[in-house]
Amino acid sequence: MDGADSEHLVIDKDDPLYDEEAADDKYILTTAEDAIPTSGEDPTAYDGITDHKVYGPMLTLAEFKLQVAEAVKEYFDASDADEVLRGINELKCREFHPEVVKKAISLSLDKGPREREMISKLLTHLHPTPLADADMEAGFELLLDSLDDLCIDCPDARAMAGSFLARAVVDEVLPPAFLSTRNNSHPGDEVVEKAVGLLSREHCTARLEHVWGPGDGRPVAELKAVIDQLLEVRYDLFAFVDVRAGSIEV
Repeated sequence: MDGADSEHLVIDKDDPLYDEEAADDKYILTTAEDAIPTSGEDPTAYDGITDHKVYGPMLTLAEFKLQVAEAVKEYFDASDADEVLRGINELKCREFHPEVVKKAISLSLDKGPREREMISKLLTHLHPTPLADADMEAGFELLLDSLDDLCIDCPDARAMAGSFLARAVVDEVLPPAFLSTRNNSHPGDEVVEKAVGLLSREHCTARLEHVWGPGDGRPVAELKAVIDQLLEVRYDLFAFVDVRAGSIEV
């Protein structure tokens, strides 16, 4: 079934797993073959017209990617990670959450160090809710598998992906075991080797916290305002010291 198309899934009453009581109030909106709700799964919405609970993603995969892309671009301008988090929750597409990781990182590859630092911080902000451990790992798998295409527009994509991998391990959004598992399934992967190399360096945590440069992802205007405030405090301090010294002399 194509992920871009959605349809109603009809539950066969002759199916050995058919549950008559459960089927009466379940309405399944699916974009994938495995979108059948599991026991205890919460519905994503309620359809008042049919008087049924709705299970599965509320958007197609293509629609979800578009919404995430717009949210990330707005995040680059506004630096509001909470707004991105709220937006992802409101989309109600848990099955597509790994795409957030891939889309966010890929959009930063042709940007500057500031945007890449912002994405590293965003991934930390979104973990473990709404992006669980499995979502992060699946998202990085999607990213690594798409690097051939990403390198067409961004030749340094592999090197930057390696830095994102290492930073994610340091930020504890990815377990170190992810690298060994990926290396076992893709021996000689240069991206994984770069990440391992970065993590093997002395003082790797401190180094990787600034892997995108000395800044912390804040806009230049905001940093200038902070510097101005520090200079004002320093000026006031010197003025106070001069006054106090004069008082002592008197």
